[in-house]
Amino acid sequence: MKGTRHSPGIGTNCEPAVAQILLPKKDDCVVTYLIAQDYTEQFAQTRNEEAVRDMRRVLTERGCHHYEIPIIMNLMPETAEEAIKLSPSLKDPARFPDDSLDQMLEEIIHYRQFQ
Repeated sequence: MKGTRHSPGIGTNCEPAVAQILLPKKDDCVVTYLIAQDYTEQFAQTRNEEAVRDMRRVLTERGCHHYEIPIIMNLMPETAEEAIKLSPSLKDPARFPDDSLDQMLEEIIHYRQFQ
């Protein structure tokens, strides 16, 4: 499929910067999604769908925000200190008193090890 000057198609030889300017916003979202999906598939530490569902359930039940869940699931911090460095919002004593963050991470690591 060839594109025109105003709508580049797949297979054109446009420079990426030019293609980004010419592509509609919807196409940018699709491209970004495909890149993120490829990255996730390449580096995913957990491939078992049931384990992923269980991990997500645990994180949701323990009070993680929607943006903290992928950080924890993809980067798999092993300690509360490491998790807080990756997502400073986890340093909230009202949500994670004492060592509850460490306990949550240990449970998540358990799912990864026994998938």
